[in-house]
Formats: sequence, structure tokens, C-alpha cells
Amino acid sequence: MRIQDLSLKVKLGSIFTIALLLNFFGFYVMINFLDEHKHDSHLINLAGSQRMLTMQMVNEAYHVAESNPIYYTQLRATAKKFEKNQEVLIFGNNSSGIHGIKAPNITAHLVEVLHEWQPFSQKLDRLIKSNDPSEKRQIAAEIQQDSFLLLRKVNNVTNQIEQNSEHKVEIIKNIQISIMLVNVFIFLFATWASIHHIIHPITDVIQLMKRVADGDINVKKLTIERSDEVGHLAQSFNQMVSNLKHLVLTGKVQVDFLPPELNNENFEIKSIYKPSEYVSGDFYHYIWDKERNTLYGYLIDIMGHGLDTALHTSHIHVLFEQAAHKHDLSLAEKVKWVNHESIKFLTNETFATGICFEFNFLTSSLKYVSCGINHFIAMTKEQKGMITVEGAFLGIMEAMPFEEYEMPFKSGDYFNFLTDGLLDHLHVDQYQFPSSFQASYEMLVALSNSAIITDDASGLCINIK
Repeated sequence: MRIQDLSLKVKLGSIFTIALLLNFFGFYVMINFLDEHKHDSHLINLAGSQRMLTMQMVNEAYHVAESNPIYYTQLRATAKKFEKNQEVLIFGNNSSGIHGIKAPNITAHLVEVLHEWQPFSQKLDRLIKSNDPSEKRQIAAEIQQDSFLLLRKVNNVTNQIEQNSEHKVEIIKNIQISIMLVNVFIFLFATWASIHHIIHPITDVIQLMKRVADGDINVKKLTIERSDEVGHLAQSFNQMVSNLKHLVLTGKVQVDFLPPELNNENFEIKSIYKPSEYVSGDFYHYIWDKERNTLYGYLIDIMGHGLDTALHTSHIHVLFEQAAHKHDLSLAEKVKWVNHESIKFLTNETFATGICFEFNFLTSSLKYVSCGINHFIAMTKEQKGMITVEGAFLGIMEAMPFEEYEMPFKSGDYFNFLTDGLLDHLHVDQYQFPSSFQASYEMLVALSNSAIITDDASGLCINIK
């Protein structure tokens, strides 16, 4: 497996685990060093006390030679303490937490101290046991002479312990410097790796996403050469762009299916079509039958904005167009037939709303049936403003009631059939509808282009001549 195929969690986790283990090692070494340093301090103090005890024994030996009885006991105690300290230096003392010295260079000096101590201690015994004043003075002088050599041996032990302790300090310092340098290297490597393998690729994706957000969907696909999270991000981006191209193409196809605006001697039709996203859930269509002198039309609104919504919109559109040619059916029966057929392909989570109308210019009457869009605008002599009409959704249940309503119209009247994207805001803002068709249409266009519209906004505006 290549390194670039490992996940970022594994890569970054490995780097920081190594750094963590290295720091744990440094911490462990430092703790052990502090314990050793504390132990060496006890040994240095103990070895230093041996020098003082040696000089103290020389001083006490002269007082014993002068037959001062107080110093007999003191000299014995001092000699015993010296031997005890020497034993601790060699073998250690568990109760004091002092371990015996194992370093060969120090133990060699301790042996030399023992060799000098044996004749020295023997002379101390002779001094204490002698009753001859002249002999005592002679022995005291020999003890003083021998003390120089004993002191030199004791100093060798002390110096060697101090040198060993300083050597340990130097080793620890070098280890800490090495750990620090390795940490700096790991930090620099992690920074470089993060910039080169994470930040730069993500920055490239962000730049391309900004271009896509600005409307440029013809960006070049990212080259995928890795299987980690960054590679998955690049793959997801490529897939997103591909899906977006399909959405844009679908949106363009939807627009191409919309009928053109129509203006003849009987009426004028203007339309509004503002999808909130690339694919709209709204659709409208109308059919002018010159022979029958009727204008059949419908406005539908499907829940959703994706490719499946576009397919559902196409299905409903085809059904309404087929229903238009069933001249033996009333307008309500046509809507019932559309509802019956739509159940076959609309899922339980999807439904459609709409309104279907038919203008008869021979009888000057408008018939309309609501199938979920329960309002439209009518500006006639009898009706002015928002018209409310009851009607069930399409595709919910087969046995749904759809009622047909009728109202007269004459020259100068106009009607606006709108989807919820516009109707919802007309209800909220309490719009006063102009008497002029053109003013009403311009008002609705301005509303559809405003920032408050967050849903698909579509409409058919019909002016009767």
C-alpha cells in the first residue's frame, strides 16, 4: 500500500504518536535522572563527610595523647561512624534509600580507602589502649602523618562521584537536546506534509468550488492520485460537478418545454418562471384551440427541486396535456383522470399541487378546478382580488374530490394563476392589486426577483382583450 493511500488519520496519527512516544521517553529519562541525581547527592555528601571525619579523628587523637578522657569515647564514635559510612558507600543502606556504588572506577578508590583505613584504625586502637604518654604522642604524630594519605584517597572517591554525576548530567542534556531537535524536525515535517498534502489540495478544491458557485460548471475535473480523505474529497467534487451539469441541463430542458408567451385578438398571456435552484418543481402550459375557441391551461407545483422532481413534473405535464384532448370529459373529470394516473408513479413522499382552467371565448366564461393551488387573482367586474377555491392534492388518494367552478369574464379583465412561491408572500404582505394588467404583471415580476422569495416562483398572467 502506498503512503498516499493511507487515511489522514493514520498519517497524522503516526506522526503525533511518534512525537508523543519520544516525549514520554524523554520524560521517563528525566525522572530516572532526577532519582539518580538525588542518589548521587547523598553519596557526595556521604563521601564529603568522610573527609571531615578523618580530620576530626586527627584532632581527637591529639587530645587523647594529652590524656583528656572526654575524647576517648568521641574518638571511638568517630572511627565507628567512618567505618559505617564506608560500608554504606560500598554496600548501600536500604533504610536510607542509598544503593551501593557499582561503578568500577569508584569502587577501586573505595578499596584504596579501605587499605589505608586498616592501619589507620589499628593505630587509633593502640592510641586508645596505650598508657605511656610519650608513646601516645608518637602514635598521634603517626596518625596525623597517615591522615594525609587517607584524606587523599577519600578525596579521590568524592571527586570521582562528582565526575560521574556531572557525566550523567551531560548525557541527560544531550538526550534532551536530541529530543528537542527531533521534535522540531517532526513539527517541521508535519507542517510541510500538512501544507503539501492537505492544505494545498483542499485549497485547490475550494478555488474550484468558488468558480462553480459563481456559475462556472465547466471546470476541469480534479486528478485523483490518492485514496485518503483528500482523494475522496476530490472524487466527491468531481461527482458533484457532474451531477450539477446534469441538473443545469435538466433545468434548461425544463425551460425549453415551457410554451412561449402568446398574444392574439382574444387574449394576451405573459409568464413568470423563477426556479429557486437549477431544477424547478413548477411547470405551466396552455393550449389555444382555435376551432373550439377555448384556452386550456394548467399550473403545477411538485414538491422538491432535484432530478426526480423534474421527472415527476414531466409526468404530470404529459398527463394534463393528454387530458386536454379528452373533449368528452368535463374539466373536473379531466383533473380526476390526471390524479388517477399520477398515483402510479408518484411515491408516498411526493405529491403535486396545481390548478387547471379553461377560457371559453364563445360563452365568455372561465371554468377552473383546484388540485392543491387554492388561490388565484381575478380582476373582473364581479370579482376583484384573491379568489379562494377548494381542491385536494394530486397523487395522494384516488378517490379525491375535485370540483369545477365557473365565472364570467369580459374585455379588460385579467387573471393571474400563481404557485405558492408567489402566493405565500402576497398573503403576508397584503398586496393591493392594480386595475391595470401590465402594472399587476410588473408587480409580480418584481416580487419574483426580490430576496424574500426562497421557493420556485411561477405564474401565468392572462389579459382578456
